[in-house]
Amino acid sequence: MVEDELAIRFATVLKRLQASYSIVTGYVAILFGRSRRSDVIDFIVYGLNEKRFVELCKHLREAGFELMQGDISSENSARAIYEEYL
Repeated sequence: MVEDELAIRFATVLKRLQASYSIVTGYVAILFGRSRRSDVIDFIVYGLNEKRFVELCKHLREAGFELMQGDISSENSARAIYEEYL
């Protein structure tokens, strides 16, 4: 999957939740035509409390996303990530 499709899929989940976000770092440079060694896409999502984070994880799971830093396969594991990681 190309970076653009991935970014659009992720942004679609955020929009569905009416979450405010910014796309930052390397992907922005790619959008402006610069070549990059990394194809990382970084999102900053604003104002996520625990309830909204758990809801976001649910929607991300349903869209086929996984979290590299932890398990979002259940509501309890998403809560644990929020408490320990964020």
